[in-house]
Amino acid sequence: MVGSALVFVVSLSTFLYFYSYYAGLVDDKLARGAYSNTSRLLGMPQTVSVGDQISTDEIVNSLNAAGYGTSRDNRIGRYELTDSGIEVYPGVDSYFQPEAHAVMIEKGKIQAIVSLKDNTGRARF
Repeated sequence: MVGSALVFVVSLSTFLYFYSYYAGLVDDKLARGAYSNTSRLLGMPQTVSVGDQISTDEIVNSLNAAGYGTSRDNRIGRYELTDSGIEVYPGVDSYFQPEAHAVMIEKGKIQAIVSLKDNTGRARF
């Protein structure tokens, strides 16, 4: 009787240990998201040009879809909304050119694209 109770306690303890260990692994994986470590196969990046009809929200949606965000720690890249449009800072893991740009938007139309590296105008980004 004592032997079977001991086997039961050891079995239950072993089960609970492994259950809690693997439950933590699964919770971490789910918290990171389903595609956290998959390769990123992308088509041609979207380019914008001076004179294009596009809103700041549309550019933000495209950047979010490409993995950009507002955090400075984002290795793909980040963006900042400004009064005149949006500034885009590609990160070290970005598939785009490493040069930061400011896209000036007024009334849903791109008025100017300026390199933040040398402050010169660009026709497209």
